Amino acid sequence: MLGLGLPCRGAARGLRQAPMWPRVRHVSTVARGTAYETALQAWWAQHHVALTRRGGAGDQGIDLIGVWRPQPDVRATLLLQCKHVARALQPAVVREFEGTLWRAHGARAAHGAHGARAGPPALAPSLPPPPATRPTVGCLVAASGFTREALAYAQTCGMPLLLMHLTAPHIPFATRARGADAADADADRAAVIGAPEPLVVTSITMNLALARLMPELRVHHFRSPTPDAPVARCELWYAGMPLAAPSSPGPSAA
Repeated sequence: MLGLGLPCRGAARGLRQAPMWPRVRHVSTVARGTAYETALQAWWAQHHVALTRRGGAGDQGIDLIGVWRPQPDVRATLLLQCKHVARALQPAVVREFEGTLWRAHGARAAHGAHGARAGPPALAPSLPPPPATRPTVGCLVAASGFTREALAYAQTCGMPLLLMHLTAPHIPFATRARGADAADADADRAAVIGAPEPLVVTSITMNLALARLMPELRVHHFRSPTPDAPVARCELWYAGMPLAAPSSPGPSAA
């Protein structure tokens, strides 16, 4: 078993039964996307990865960047793209992200080997100058998950990929209808722009290229021992140990 990761079916059932998310008024798409990226930074911080935001004009398709070190002697540059959209992502999005990773990896290799002037001028100088031998791992994060076709396409990609379905119940997709109560709208805005709440990890999928690069990386699924607690969760493990910082005891392994 390569531990490629499968969707947590229990978690998906729980999400379908959950009430509709509140709709927010006067909160822009940029603000919602930024809130989602901030929550994702907090999630990866629990996995000892400090991510820097690059989102905005000229980000070249990369929203967050950091160095992933699952082990002292294992490290890679982690490039993330976040999609806080209401529909599952199609293969075209994965294909486009793969192209972005190839361009970024090539620019970084040239940058590390030849200096800041090498590679595409709009991309290479904006990325840190790591050694040319450091591998690049892409992480595509979607608030509504991926279609089966997108997951299948990811397995054919030559670049190492993590596909993560991370939902953010405190960050809704749409805007509140005109005429909605102003107090409710203010409360919804505060929820979006306030302190980030934990993301719900519905599924994590790693492709074959990442399994070859990090053969000891695994996706573990956990189920709750009690029916009234969360049904399931997914975690990243490496060499038999969880990558996340220790927390309170949780569900048992499935």
